[in-house]
Amino acid sequence: MFQNKIWILGGSDEHKKYEDVWNSSDGIVWNKVADSTNLGRHEGSYFLHFKDKILKLAEDVWSSSDGLHWTKICDTIATNIYGYSPLIFDQQIWLIGCSRSGKFHSEVLHSKDGINWIQQKTEWSPRGGAAVCVFKNKVFMTGGKYGGQDPNNLLETQFIYSNDIWCMEKLSVRQ
Repeated sequence: MFQNKIWILGGSDEHKKYEDVWNSSDGIVWNKVADSTNLGRHEGSYFLHFKDKILKLAEDVWSSSDGLHWTKICDTIATNIYGYSPLIFDQQIWLIGCSRSGKFHSEVLHSKDGINWIQQKTEWSPRGGAAVCVFKNKVFMTGGKYGGQDPNNLLETQFIYSNDIWCMEKLSVRQ
C-alpha cells in the first residue's frame, strides 16, 4: 500500500521476469503506470511503505517517493541474505528470520532508515520463511523452516519446520 493504492512492481512467471508497474485504488481496476523503471527486471524482492516512501528490499535497499523513480540507498543489508520476513514496527524496518550465505540464523536485523542495519541475536531456533505480523502493538512470529543438505542425498535439501509462536514488544523505560 502506498498513496492509498495497492502497487505491483515487477515479478515473474514461468517464462520471464517483469519490470512494469501497476496500481489500483480498489483491487479490481488496475492501471499500468509504467512499462519499466530503473530497477529493471526483478523478482523475489520485498516492498514496504516506510516514512512516505516505498522501499524495495532484497540484498540491497532502493527507495522511491513515487513508485517510478528509484534510488539505491544501501548496497548490502548483509552478505547473501534471503528468507527473511520484513515488517515495520516501532518506526523501524525489521527482518525476521534470516538466511545468509546458505545458512539460517537465530537473529533479526533492524534499521531506522533502511541504510544502517543492526544485527541482534534471538532466543528462537534458526529459521527463515516465518510468518510475521504486528497485532496490538506487538510483533508475532510463527513457523518458519530450517534446512541443510540431506546427508543421504546431496542433491536434496532437508527442512525442519518450526511449530512455535514468538512475541516481541517494545518495553517502556521508566526514568
